[in-house]
Amino acid sequence: MVMGCLSEGCVGNTCGMFRITLGYWEAAHQRPSLIHNNVTEYESCSNNVWCAVRTVQRYMRRYLPNVQTLRPDRLLCENALALHKFGFRRGHHNLTDANYYKLYSCLHRQAMRWLDTERF
Repeated sequence: MVMGCLSEGCVGNTCGMFRITLGYWEAAHQRPSLIHNNVTEYESCSNNVWCAVRTVQRYMRRYLPNVQTLRPDRLLCENALALHKFGFRRGHHNLTDANYYKLYSCLHRQAMRWLDTERF
């Protein structure tokens, strides 16, 4: 477990702590699809915490402003979750109750851990 919320490894068509797909990685790094080396680089990057973080940052920087424009009624973190979950073509779609529950219960657990360890 990483950060108490996210797991590492590859499952199905996703890899790494952020469950990154090959298409997500290619879009974030602006790499053309179907290049043989992309698969190796994608798996390596997605399973490296620092490279995975950079991938998500690049993806968000590139596509989140559009989702924010389409869904100004949602909080930034909600739009970021929808973008990450559904991709840039469907990032404006509604999140399910399960998505919200997972996000907010994880954030709550982390906040409680930080409060328990914080020395005021």
